[in-house]
Order: sequence, then structure tokens, then C-alpha cells
Amino acid sequence: MSDFESLAAFVREPLLVIEGMDRIAFANRAAMAAFGRDVAGRELRALLAGPEEDFARYLRRASGSSSPIIGSAPFRLASGECRKVQIEAALLSPDGARSRLILRCRMRGPEEFSVLQHKIKSLNAEIRKRQQIQVMLEEALDQKSTLLRELHHRTRNHTQMLIGMFSAAAAQAESEETRALVEGALARLRAIAAAQQLMYEMERLNEVSGRRLVETVCTSVAASAPSDVEIAVDAEDADFSNDVAVPLALVLNELLSNALKHGLRFGPGRVEVSLRREGRDLVLRVADPGRSVQELPAGRRLSGLSIVRGLCRQIGGTFEITNEGCTVASVRMVDPGLGEVGTR
Repeated sequence: MSDFESLAAFVREPLLVIEGMDRIAFANRAAMAAFGRDVAGRELRALLAGPEEDFARYLRRASGSSSPIIGSAPFRLASGECRKVQIEAALLSPDGARSRLILRCRMRGPEEFSVLQHKIKSLNAEIRKRQQIQVMLEEALDQKSTLLRELHHRTRNHTQMLIGMFSAAAAQAESEETRALVEGALARLRAIAAAQQLMYEMERLNEVSGRRLVETVCTSVAASAPSDVEIAVDAEDADFSNDVAVPLALVLNELLSNALKHGLRFGPGRVEVSLRREGRDLVLRVADPGRSVQELPAGRRLSGLSIVRGLCRQIGGTFEITNEGCTVASVRMVDPGLGEVGTR
């Protein structure tokens, strides 16, 4: 027994050595068990249960390559069963006109295909289930977005109704003190309305553009300011969550109201508003040419600043006022793009 035959005896799959493209020169034990003990010496076509031309074409391809050529063919087994078998053929040794090919047969029983089919069915069922869950989640998300937009729309309408009512109340106020109180509440409502309008317009319903928020609030305040007062805005873009947008709009409204009432109370002037990144922070500043807060009598301005301090604590920010030639009110908070607002 040659070394090749000794090794082939340990291979669990049928191995056939084909000589001259038609005669079976050798069969290992697995091949004899599958095709019959007398398979060696027989013609290969005797084992085929399908077209001989296709198989002959396959063998010619394999005879030109030392690398295995994969294919399949129907074979007639020793049991009389006809089964389609996956095969690999490669040139074993050329010998003039009678080359020798080695043919490896991968015998897969019906039970193996049954297990594979079961796994495929289970996988397809899992894929369908996941697709159904994905569709349900997408529908729920669409419904949630629709409801949230409707909520923003109704809230905005209700705020506008309140603004109309407060405007009428301010016009009908019998005293200057009452009118001032109502107009203060009206300005705060307009700041809230500006934030709500941006929430409604943004594609992402949970975020608001910081630059647009600052510009919108400043435009709203400027509309009721004297014509000889200028509000200059220089804001970098940053996205704020809805939980931060409304308090920040109210903070800016209070700072602008204080600047107009106190910083520019002696005549025309310019209020400068900026939103800038400084390290990991975003800083909102309102600067006016007025006197220091400490030099002004206690009253509404201090009350407004108390509101500002409370709102700053709500959004996790800090508030300070400096006076070096002009009054600068600064609100410092964590940049939402780098960390969660509210962690201070």
C-alpha cells in the first residue's frame, strides 16, 4: 500500500482517483462504502445519475488546474439512492495522455440539509420579527414627533393669546406702576414665545439653535425699545436643549430690559450682546454703557437680577456683573457640545 493510499484510508469522505478521465484507479474506504466495494476499476460514468457531457466538461477543467475545482453532480450510491453530491477535483499527477485526477466527494445526508433548512427558517423568522419591530418603532417615533409638533403648535398659540391679553391689559392700565408690571410680564412672555417658535421650526424637536435664539430675543426686545437704541448681536452657533432654551431666553430678556431701563436711561446708546465659546464653556454677555449696578438704587433691577440668578442655577450656569467703563452681565454655562448642561 502506497503512502497516498495509507493517508486516504483515514479520510472520512469518499476519495476517487480518476485515470484517463474515465477509469476509477483507486477508491478509499469511504468511497467503497458509498459506491460499492468493487468501485475501483470501474468506469466513472457507471456512477453518474445525470448527463455525462456536463461531468466530462467539469473533469477537463479540473485536469488543467492543480487547485481544487468545486462542482456538483448526481451520483448513484451503492444503496441504489441517487443523490446530488458536492465534489472537488484537482490534477493529481499528469502522465502523458492519461492524467490522474483526485475527486473528493462531500456526502451530505438529508438530515444535514434538514438542520440547515431549519436554521435558515429560524434566521428568516428572526429577521422578519426584527423588521416588524423596526417598523413599529419607526411608526411610534413618527407619532411621537407629530404629537410633539402639535404640542409645540398649541403651546405657541396659547402663548400668543396670553401676549394679546397682556398687551390689552397694559393699554388699559390706570397707573404707570401697573403698566410697568404688565409690560415686564409681557416682555417675558415674548421671550418664551421666541423660544417656542424656534422649537416648532427646528427639524430636531429637542434642540434649538443658540445663535438664532439670541437673535430672535434681541429682535423682540428691540421692537419695543426707543428708536435711538441699537442692540448689536455677535453670536456663535451652538445647540441648546429645550430645557435650557426657555430659561436662557428669559435670562437674556431680563438682562436686555435692565440695560435699556438703567444703562441707557439718560439717552441713546448701544447694547452689545454676544454668545461665545471660552474653553469648555459658552458665555452669554450683555454690555451697556450704564453705571455699575451698585450705584443704582435697589428696586426692579435687583429683582430682575434675582430672577436671572435663579434661572442660571436652573440651567447649571453662573452669573456675574463687572463694571470697567461699562456694565457687563455674563452668564457662563457648560458648552452642550462638550458636556451636559446642569452639571455645575
